[in-house]
Amino acid sequence: MKKRTSYLFAMIFSVLMMFAIMPLSMEPAYADTDTITVNGVVYTPNADGTTAAVTGFTKDLPSEVTIPEKVGDNPQYTVTSIGELAFSSCSVLKTITIPASVSMIGEDAFFSSGLTTVEFAKGSKLESIGPSAFSAASSLSAITIPESVQSIGKYAFSECSDLTAITIPSSVTSIGEGAFIWSGLTTVEFAKGSKLESIGEYAFSECSNLTTITIPESVQSIGKRAFEKCSGLNSITILSGVTSIGEFAFFSSGLTTVKFAKGSKLESIGEYAFYQCAKLGTIMIPESVQSIGPHAFDECSSLNSITIPSSVTSIGEGAFVWSGLTTVEFAKGSKLESIGADAFNNCNNLTTITIPSGVTSIGRGAFFCCTSLVSITIPLSVKHIEDGALFDCPLTSINFLGNKDAWNAITGEGKPNIAGASDIFFKNEDGTVLQFSMVKSGETPSYQGATPTKAADAQYIYTFAGWTPEITAVSGDATYKATYSKTAKISLKGAKVVLSATTFTYNGKVRKPVIKTIGGKKLTAGTDYTAKWSNTKSKNVGAYTVTVTGIGKYTGAAKAAYKINPKGTSIAKTVAAKKAFTVKWKKQSAKMATSRITGYQVRYATRSSMKGAKTVTVKGYSKTSKKVSKLKAKKKYYVQVRTYKIVKSKKYYSSWSKKKAVKTR
Repeated sequence: MKKRTSYLFAMIFSVLMMFAIMPLSMEPAYADTDTITVNGVVYTPNADGTTAAVTGFTKDLPSEVTIPEKVGDNPQYTVTSIGELAFSSCSVLKTITIPASVSMIGEDAFFSSGLTTVEFAKGSKLESIGPSAFSAASSLSAITIPESVQSIGKYAFSECSDLTAITIPSSVTSIGEGAFIWSGLTTVEFAKGSKLESIGEYAFSECSNLTTITIPESVQSIGKRAFEKCSGLNSITILSGVTSIGEFAFFSSGLTTVKFAKGSKLESIGEYAFYQCAKLGTIMIPESVQSIGPHAFDECSSLNSITIPSSVTSIGEGAFVWSGLTTVEFAKGSKLESIGADAFNNCNNLTTITIPSGVTSIGRGAFFCCTSLVSITIPLSVKHIEDGALFDCPLTSINFLGNKDAWNAITGEGKPNIAGASDIFFKNEDGTVLQFSMVKSGETPSYQGATPTKAADAQYIYTFAGWTPEITAVSGDATYKATYSKTAKISLKGAKVVLSATTFTYNGKVRKPVIKTIGGKKLTAGTDYTAKWSNTKSKNVGAYTVTVTGIGKYTGAAKAAYKINPKGTSIAKTVAAKKAFTVKWKKQSAKMATSRITGYQVRYATRSSMKGAKTVTVKGYSKTSKKVSKLKAKKKYYVQVRTYKIVKSKKYYSSWSKKKAVKTR
C-alpha cells in the first residue's frame, strides 16, 4: 500500500558524506615558483596579466587575515577571486576580511577551516559563492553576504554548525543544492525586494534549530527535500510567487502551521511534500492548486481537517494515508476527476465522506481500513470503483446521487455493499429519483444531494418543504417524495422605478442610469428582474426608456424614462450698443456636429434673478452671435445662452450658461 524510503535516505546520506570528507585527504595548496606570498597567503597571477587569485597559504599564516585589493610591486595585480581549496582544512585561520575586488569564492575555498568570522569590504563586487565554499567550517558564526551576490553554490555552508543566522540579500537569484544542510541556523531572513527564484534541493535540510521562515514572493519553486527534517521548524509562510513544492520538501519537519499568501499561484504539491509532519494541524490549500502528489500528507497524524479547493483535478496515491483526518470537504464547483489509490487509506478518524460531482473513478484502497467511516455519498459521475476502495469500512449507509440502474452500471470490484441493507429512494415530486441509498436496518437515512427544486409557473414560486412520509429509522425498503410550499409572485406592474439619474448631458458616450429601486425595494438583476433598454447604445440627444420585467418571485413589468440633453455653451463676450447689445458665444466642437444641435437661445433680463426674462431663438448650429435691439438706453442687462436640439418634434435644452452683464449706451 505504501512506499518505504529508508534505503533511499541511507544512500543519499552516504553519498553526501563521501563528498564532504573527500578534501580532508588533500594537502593544503602551497606556493610554487610563479606565485606571490604576502603574510602567509599565496597569490597566483591569472593569464590576463592584471589580476590574481588566492590559491593557498603557508605554514606561518596568522589567525587573522586581511586580503589586500592589490598584490605585487611590478607588475601589480588586482585580487579578484579566492580559488578552489585555497584555505581548505586551514585550522589556524579564524578571521578573514575579503576586499571589494573579489567577485568569486571558489569551490571548497574554506572547506573544514577554523573560520569564525568572514567580513567583506564596503562596495563588495562578490557575485558567487562556490560549491562547498564554507562547508564543514563548523566554527563559522558570523558572515554577512554582500548585496552583490547572485548565487550561493551547492553545499556552500553545509555543516556550519555554529552559524545561527543568515540574511540572504535581495540580489541572490538561486540557492544551490544543500547550501545550508546540517547548519546551526535558527533564523533565515530574505532582504526586502528579494530576487530569489528557486530554493535548491536539500537547501536547508536538517537545520534542526530553524523555527520559522517566510518564503519571498519572488520564489517560484521549493526544491526537493529543501526543509526535510527541520525538526524545530514550526511555521512557514509561503508568498504568492511559489508555483510548486518539491518532493519531500518538508519531510519529517516540525511544522504545525503552513500559511499561503493571498493570491497564491501554487499549482502542485509534490509527492511526500509534508510526509511525516506529525505536528501539522493547520494548512489551507490555495485555490490555485491543481494536483496533490502521492503521499503528500502521509502520516500527518495531527491534521484533522482539510478542504480540497475546487481547482484540484487529482489526488495522488496515498496522499492522506494514515493522517488524522476527521473531516474532508470539497469546495463548491470541484473539478476533481479521480481519487488515487490509497488516498485516504487508514484515516481511522474519518466518519463521513461526500465525493464531489465530476469524479469518475475511486482508486484501489482509497478508503481502505478507515475504521470509523460509516457513511459515504457517491455522485452520479462515478463509473468505476477499484478493488478494496472501501474495504474494512463499517459502512451503515451508502448514498448514490442517481437511480438504482445507474448504481448497478458502476464497474469495479471495489463497489461497496451493506449486507441486509434496505433500499431507500428519495424522489422529486415528478417521480425523478434524486438519490438511491442502501441503509442498514435501524439507521435513519438522510438526503445528501442538492436541494430539490420545482420550476415556477405564471402565478407561484415553489420552495422545498421536506419529505413525505416523515423520515424514520430503517425497517425495510422505503420511498420518500419531495414536497413544496408555494408563494404567490409579486407583481411589478405599475411599480415606480427609481433611476440613479433621469437627465444626462451629451458627451459622445453611452449614458445609461443604474436601476436603484423598483416599487421601493432594492431588487437583484438576473434574480428578481431583467432590464430591457429602448436603446442599448443611448448616447445621442433624446428620450429613452428602460423596461423591467419580473422573474423568480416577481412578475409583471414597469417602465422608467430618462433623457439626454445637448451640451451647453458659454458666453465669449458681450458688446454694448445704443439701446442694444450683441452677445457672442463659443462655437461647439467638431464632435458636436449639426445633428447634435438645432440652434441656440438667448435670454436677457434687467434683474440678476432673470425674473421677467425675454428669450430669443437663434436657428442654426453655425451661428455664434446675436444682436438684441429696442432696449432701454443706459440700462444694465443680464444675459445667458443655451443650446437646443429638436428630436421628433420635441425640443431638448442644455443648461443655461453663466450670466454676463452688459450696459446699453
